[in-house]
Amino acid sequence: MAEPGTLERLALMLGSALADLGDEFGGDDPLAVLTDLGLWIPPDLVSPALRSAVGSCAASAQELPDLVGELLEAIEADVGGLELAAKSAPLVVELVGVIRSFDTIAREVGSINLGVLPGALEQFVSELPKRLLDRVVARYLTDNQPIVSGVLTALGVLGTTVVNPASTDPVLPETTVRFVDFARIGEFFSSPETAFSSLFGWGTPAFDGALLIDLLYELLTSLGLPVASGIDPGPPERPFIEFFLAALIPTDPTVTPPGLDLIAKFGLADGTDLVVPVSGDFLLGFSAAGAVAASTGIRLQPPANLSVIPPEGTVQGTLKAGLDKMPAPGREAVILLGVAGATELSAKRIGIRLTTSFAWDADAGRANGDVGIEGAIEGGELSISLADADGFIGSVMAGFELRARFDLGFGWRAGSAGSGVYFTGSGGLDVQIPAHIQLGPIEIKNLTFRVGIETAGFPVGLMATIKAALGPLQAVVESIGVEAVLGLPPGGEGNLGPIDLGFRFKPPNGIGLSLDVGVVKGGGYLFIDTEKGEYAGALELVIAEFLAVAAIGLITTRNPDGSPGFSMLIIITAQFPGGIQLGYGFTLLGVGGLLGINRTMNLQALMEGVRTGAVESVMFPRDVVANAPRILSDLRAFFPAKQNTFLIGPMIKIGWGSPTLISASVGVIIEIPGNVAIVGVLKVALPTPDEPLVQLQVNFAGTVEFDRKRLYFFASLFDSRILFLTIAGEMGLLVAWGDQPEFVVSVGGFHPSFDPPPLPFPSPQRITISILDEDWGRIRITNYFAITSNTAQFGAAAELYFRFSGISIEGHIGFDALFRFSPFYFVVEISASVSLKVFGLGVFSIHLHFALEGTSPWRARGEGSISFFFFDVSADFDETWGEPKHTELDPVNVLPLLRTELEKAESWRAFPPPGTSLLVSLRSLPDSGSAALALHPVGVLEVRQRAVPLDIGIAKVGSNRASDATRFTLTVQGTALRAGNDVTEPFAMAQFLELDDAAKLSRPSFERQHAGMELVPTGAGAQSARMARRVVRFEEVTIDDQFRRRQRRFRPIAGGLFAHFVAGASIAGSPVSAAVAQLLNPHHDAVAVTDAGFVVASTADNRATTQVFGSEAAAREWLDGVVAGDPSRAGTVHVIPTYEAATA
Repeated sequence: MAEPGTLERLALMLGSALADLGDEFGGDDPLAVLTDLGLWIPPDLVSPALRSAVGSCAASAQELPDLVGELLEAIEADVGGLELAAKSAPLVVELVGVIRSFDTIAREVGSINLGVLPGALEQFVSELPKRLLDRVVARYLTDNQPIVSGVLTALGVLGTTVVNPASTDPVLPETTVRFVDFARIGEFFSSPETAFSSLFGWGTPAFDGALLIDLLYELLTSLGLPVASGIDPGPPERPFIEFFLAALIPTDPTVTPPGLDLIAKFGLADGTDLVVPVSGDFLLGFSAAGAVAASTGIRLQPPANLSVIPPEGTVQGTLKAGLDKMPAPGREAVILLGVAGATELSAKRIGIRLTTSFAWDADAGRANGDVGIEGAIEGGELSISLADADGFIGSVMAGFELRARFDLGFGWRAGSAGSGVYFTGSGGLDVQIPAHIQLGPIEIKNLTFRVGIETAGFPVGLMATIKAALGPLQAVVESIGVEAVLGLPPGGEGNLGPIDLGFRFKPPNGIGLSLDVGVVKGGGYLFIDTEKGEYAGALELVIAEFLAVAAIGLITTRNPDGSPGFSMLIIITAQFPGGIQLGYGFTLLGVGGLLGINRTMNLQALMEGVRTGAVESVMFPRDVVANAPRILSDLRAFFPAKQNTFLIGPMIKIGWGSPTLISASVGVIIEIPGNVAIVGVLKVALPTPDEPLVQLQVNFAGTVEFDRKRLYFFASLFDSRILFLTIAGEMGLLVAWGDQPEFVVSVGGFHPSFDPPPLPFPSPQRITISILDEDWGRIRITNYFAITSNTAQFGAAAELYFRFSGISIEGHIGFDALFRFSPFYFVVEISASVSLKVFGLGVFSIHLHFALEGTSPWRARGEGSISFFFFDVSADFDETWGEPKHTELDPVNVLPLLRTELEKAESWRAFPPPGTSLLVSLRSLPDSGSAALALHPVGVLEVRQRAVPLDIGIAKVGSNRASDATRFTLTVQGTALRAGNDVTEPFAMAQFLELDDAAKLSRPSFERQHAGMELVPTGAGAQSARMARRVVRFEEVTIDDQFRRRQRRFRPIAGGLFAHFVAGASIAGSPVSAAVAQLLNPHHDAVAVTDAGFVVASTADNRATTQVFGSEAAAREWLDGVVAGDPSRAGTVHVIPTYEAATA
């Protein structure tokens, strides 16, 4: 069946719509239509001319059904092009006759003396033709195109209006007529806020929310969506609608300005992208960037201000809802204008979206945002066919293809950021001429004539695609040529008067090569993108089935900010399919390397690539030519451009066994200056690679970040199984030794209630063994194990699911454990459940939850419930037995430990006076066998210990309780030295404080506490050098004689060489040199990040009530003292970081 074009579609629609007039005007009361439109004509006043005009219109309308049927038969017969347009001509002629008869009817009505005011009758006569056409078109759209009708109604294009309001004249009765006003579409795109204001009173106190609710109900119903409407009893009464995602209702009349309230019935997870097919070829879509919980309230107020209030916590992100028109089944595009397969304007997709974006406002306690509307025409194409041209044009223009492709986007934004309409898009006109010109070994495959639009002017280009065959070597150069740019410079100052003409070389879009000489086979392709300033290439060669060489490279000539710059990334690998024997069963399977110039490592993207498998784009990638777009995309993400940074990455691939049973691809990537990373892929296939019973494959990556003083490692299983059991899971390791020490190792994730510290890799997923994984059934086992500096935790779970038709069975059993070693304590929680559902309705279920903790005393607690239809039976218990036992180790005297630590020589250090530059070198002190320190007369003496934190109360040291004291402080005696700044060290506070399980899980692993002090000479900060007054006079003497010093030949570069060599000398690293360099470059220092402090704040508004403490432990100690002195303040204040405290 042929695809009807625009003319045929309009003819079919109007023919079907106007055909009803044949029955109405040809019935017993032909003038009843005029009464419905607002004019009653007494029967004795109806003129013969009016009856004749109405009868003529009826006769023409009665011809339309047969003509519509003939056109439909032509479409079914697959008649296309100009022939189809000719078949529609009789229908079009008849339609024009029917519509013109409206004017005749209106003229005859105006000639009748009805005894009404002349102005009222003239208005009716002038509007009658449009009212007649609007009436039939609106009725046709409502009955046959519900989606289009719903959309047009929501936009105010289609609707009803009252004519002759409050009229008492029987000739001009009050009635409601339908209207179609396509001009409102333009108003909607040019100024949506004005359109909504005129339709619904948006932005005014007279906002008609009920009308908007009714129109949305009609639209959602036309889309075939389950939607319900109702009246909220109030007071006052307000209409509302509910659909499967939310409920919508006008705001309470007390809200100013009035708007709309939307309540989310279900939560949307971050990354939700929901597409629902609706009537016809339409798709309804919802997407969310940022999680939105169920029962979240969203309020929209004029002009387009959004407020989002979650039930708890915070919320921010973007929500979108839209409608897309897709091609009909079996069609590639939606025809917008023209005839299918001939001259046509088409698109792959037409869509419109309602968008909202919002960010959390801590002061207001809600998220604020804006609303916008955006639309898009994707894959637009204007095609002009010459297939139906006459013989001369058809023969001259044979093979020509005139085609213009474009994408068009439009939108409207409003809210706090301002409002406005915007358009985006790209386009050009291409004329392709199949040439197939053979010039010996060179063939010109086609010529392309292109006209485009740029900011600088209109480029006009002539390009050719050339293919060359030189024996076993074949090459293709795509779209190489020349472009002329026609510009209109300001002031008309061009090289051709008002026009500026320039020429430029058009580099090819790509160059492809292939080679096949028997021994050597392969090929490659070079991608060229001059607009982005990017060049990329891929090459793959196989030599004698012994060596497979692959290379892929990326060169950019612009920095990420668009400024000129150069960067390069190349990966070269050589693989040996048969392997090179290394002994003991090991084989060398491949070597390779990575080189990056002005490229850095994105470690976060690299860790994500371990999970997604994208790291294989780095480690000996396969089929580099075929997979080049994906590999290049991964490389751009892993190794972005950065000036003055270089990458070196040797790689090796080693196997074991023959054939290879175990293989490991490992690469070490060194960033200069920067960090070191290791990336690899491990594969195990036993007993044979072709039919493995055990297949384990692991992607892994690790790094050492010297600047952040930490190392971490992340690994992920993929496509792994043992027999038929699939295995998946991840593990991570973090060791940090800087200002914030951390130790975390996790295999399969963490305890459900554990809040891990910020990890430089994704949170590991559970180790999962899937025994069965189908749509109708699932049997799965998961487990995890984790150790931090405070806790040890592990757990496992098994789940089962089966579904048979409308019956489903679900069950699970699992446990989670937390251990504390001194004093020894453990808690193990076990849960289990099983349920039977029929068509989603719970029929029978059992839920159990137990916890066992001990051992002195033992405590067992639990709860269980049984449900059967609407009946529930539950029970719980909590039993304790056994005598409390003393499981603690013997108390320890802490003061001797502190004294021993302070007596160590490494606890004392001497520093020169701060803020001075020592321009002399001190001789080495003789080795006297003692640990004496040499202290500058006004220098700084530092004492630092790591045994116990100072100036804070402690309860224990490790596993032993403190017996002699619980708080320790260093003081200075004597007059020669005084106390200076405090010295801090990171301490694991769980080793010194009694923390419950929740605190162990939530508190930082290490906190900085006082560990010592600096000792400075008394009065050192108040001393100054003796002042001397000098009077300096300058005398300027000019010496100008004829002597000229002889110029040495290489003197111009001597200064440059001197600066080059002195840069590496010790003088360049002196404090004086550094100070001078700082003066010359005052912006050299990077942003400094300080450690977060802690305050005690009110729980009502998070306003700080105290000074800032250096650690959470110090703030909690102060808080405990306040609550002990005034118990009424318990629960009214809490400890929070300074960045969470409210500001005035």
